[in-house]
Amino acid sequence: SGTPPDRGLGLGLGLGSGSGLGLGLGLGFGVGKPHGGAAMDFSSMSQADIDAISDEQLKALSKEEKKALKARKRALWEAANGDKLKEKKPKMTKAERRASQAAQRAAKGQTASGGKAEGKAGGDGATGTGAGDSKANTRAAAQPASGEAKASAHPGANPGGVDPGANPDAPAALPAFRAAALFSHLPQHASADAASAGLGVGGAQELHPVIMQLGLKYASGHITNPDARVMAMLQAFRALVEDYNPPTDQEMSRHLLKRLERAFGFLTSCRPHTPSMGNIMRSVKQVVAKLPDDADKTDAEKKAKVLDRIDDISSRLLLAAQQIARIGAKRISDGDVVLTFGYTYAVELLLREAASCSYRLVIVDARPLHEGRHLMKALNAACPNLSITFVCFTGLSYALGDVNKVVLGADALMSNGAAIGRAGTAAVATAARARHIPVILACETYKLCRRVQLDAIVSNELGDPLALLQVAGNGAGGNSGGLVMPGLNRYSTGDEGIWCAEVRGSGVDDVPGVDRLNPLFDLTPIQGISLVVTEAGFMPPTSAPVLLRERDTNEM
Repeated sequence: SGTPPDRGLGLGLGLGSGSGLGLGLGLGFGVGKPHGGAAMDFSSMSQADIDAISDEQLKALSKEEKKALKARKRALWEAANGDKLKEKKPKMTKAERRASQAAQRAAKGQTASGGKAEGKAGGDGATGTGAGDSKANTRAAAQPASGEAKASAHPGANPGGVDPGANPDAPAALPAFRAAALFSHLPQHASADAASAGLGVGGAQELHPVIMQLGLKYASGHITNPDARVMAMLQAFRALVEDYNPPTDQEMSRHLLKRLERAFGFLTSCRPHTPSMGNIMRSVKQVVAKLPDDADKTDAEKKAKVLDRIDDISSRLLLAAQQIARIGAKRISDGDVVLTFGYTYAVELLLREAASCSYRLVIVDARPLHEGRHLMKALNAACPNLSITFVCFTGLSYALGDVNKVVLGADALMSNGAAIGRAGTAAVATAARARHIPVILACETYKLCRRVQLDAIVSNELGDPLALLQVAGNGAGGNSGGLVMPGLNRYSTGDEGIWCAEVRGSGVDDVPGVDRLNPLFDLTPIQGISLVVTEAGFMPPTSAPVLLRERDTNEM
């Protein structure tokens, strides 16, 4: 009654009888299409007509009408954006897919063989990409030879930073090796002479000569020990600041900060920096960044402040290792049999400090760096009464038979309690844990890292693969010449890598299809570490985040 034709109103009355009498009243209201109205036709509607449809009309549409409206909107969009649509590839059958894959493999093989032949025809000692080369090596081959990529020279190759062609005894340029597929994402080791390494960062003419010399030592393997790399970097920074002349038209702090960052970038291009080097660089930058607060001081006084900070950091690093030695030596008693692997300055001082006790030391050594030899010579010279057993890595299981303590060093301690160390450290810690032997990790607080790392595959550094085949004399592969930390500069030899003619002449460099892998570091999980000794005292590895927070607070 009085309702529009598209609405309806109903009234119902019900009466029931039986054991009782009931009365029911019902009221209903419904909305429908206008009486006699037909379904809406969207096929000829424009976009403006579709936008003019009201919400009530949209709600009243049936399921078929909504589908028709959606199809019309799609047709209008395709008509307006036809050039943006991608043509659908026809679906291939199984046989067609196999034929396409076979053709792609054949084309790739032809390209690889052509590149290899071209590399041999060049006669410069560097081959092209061989068949089956990894994607990482393909990218490395495509990089310019000016040194924009990270480059590092082979240990012993070009030790003095001169042209290898001028030295008839220097080994020839080494080929680019194919790395294992599992590590193909990492920067691959590439041999480079001093000239290419010097161009690792643009604007080499603005670099301090000491920085360039240090970068070449990093690249050529003259300085490999992480502790020595940090100390050498600090001394190079000190030389840079001493010879720095602030410009008159720029603020000293910003200009000096750019010089330091450029120098650090050059060192990193020669060889990737360690977490400890990054922490030291951050501390130096904090001092330089605060120079504008000393507006009443002259440029000479500001330079003196930076130099004092660098000297303070250097002395603190040495004192930290000495404090670790005094604290950690308390864990070694008479009659103990202690096993160690690798080399860090803190571990050497700890074992020397504990020499007052009557204990026996087992040194496990491994190629290609042979750091155990350096440790053996240092301890034998400082502690002639110390009983030392020298074992190769292959005899680790036998050597652990009488051991009751394991002392290891670390290059970095991650915030999750895992430790980064020389390749082989994780194997020693795991073998000791399997025999329920406690593992003591000696690590300075400046090696603490905020990063969390679960394996040594995602992040690592690859060394020279040919070093695995190198036969060297005293100190080769692990030479630490030019080091500036006490106790680390005693094994500098002029004989940098004695090449074995039988190895280099037997054709092992050209064996096709052989992956050469030389990872420099591995990760020891938190389960493999029983105790961590720092200059702040003993702590479990789970307390690494706490100590990291305390260190950062003190720096602030």
